Amino acid sequence: MNSSRDKRNLKERERRTNMKNLLALLASLLPSPDKKLAIPGLLNDATRYLKNLQERIEELKRARNELCEKPYVSCMDSNVKVAGSCSSTSSSPPPPVIDINIWGVGDSTLEVNIVSRSKKFLLHDLVRILQEEGAQVISLVYHDSHNSFIYTLKSKVLYPRIGVETSNLRNRLTELANGATDIDKDSLIRSGFR
Repeated sequence: MNSSRDKRNLKERERRTNMKNLLALLASLLPSPDKKLAIPGLLNDATRYLKNLQERIEELKRARNELCEKPYVSCMDSNVKVAGSCSSTSSSPPPPVIDINIWGVGDSTLEVNIVSRSKKFLLHDLVRILQEEGAQVISLVYHDSHNSFIYTLKSKVLYPRIGVETSNLRNRLTELANGATDIDKDSLIRSGFR
């Protein structure tokens, strides 16, 4: 008789421990809460968070489908191709997407993201252009994904008071990504070649 009670107590202890571990895991998956919540509050927050995520997924799917209807937009879904109607009938690759962000104390950090469908340029050309525009490259990440080439360059602005002219930088990077030669006599002289 005492043995069966001990077994029940042991099972109940294991069940509570398991439930405690599951709730801790659930709490760790949610965005960091400001305070420790009771179990009902935690479950309500988790439910609300999952519903928000599902709504966000649906919103992003709608946005992706709208973008697929526009010409020269790439969709990363495996059953969607590149072109005006998301088919592969287009003969020219889409233009590169170039995103330039400047932030930090005194606008001292520069991040350049480039997504291109063609690999017509070399990484040292990207670094050279950034250096000529007044930025020192700190890190460079290159990734080949679904026939797209993704470059992320993080740089430090050498002269924060002067800054970097982002429109000129964007134009030069666009020309480079489109295959135009970016080497001219002045840039060769500045880089030390004659």
